[in-house]
Amino acid sequence: ERVRELEEALEMAKAGASEELRGRQAAHAGAVEQLLQANSRVSHLQDTLDEKNLLISRLQRTLAELADARRDMSEDWAPPEDDTLAPPTPPTPATPPPAPPPAPATLGAAPGAASRDATLPV
Repeated sequence: ERVRELEEALEMAKAGASEELRGRQAAHAGAVEQLLQANSRVSHLQDTLDEKNLLISRLQRTLAELADARRDMSEDWAPPEDDTLAPPTPPTPATPPPAPPPAPATLGAAPGAASRDATLPV
């Protein structure tokens, strides 16, 4: 009888241990999946960072080349000894257009109003 009780206890302990093992394996598989996803994101971010660093490097080289070209241009350039760079003298203005004729005093007035208004005291 005691042996049978011990065998049953042993079977229950095995079942419990197996269940715990399956739970731990599932948790481990979940953690591994999370690590793989995180690794994939890190890899993508690293690729993006590498691309951006390459672009930055190219931009820095271009800026350095532009600075060198600017320096070379300023070293090679000397102000002219004559006034070839002086601003041109403005051209002599042409004859101004004729002034427009004066507007009639009765613009918009009724016929005969101008002569009537001319006789009124001011």
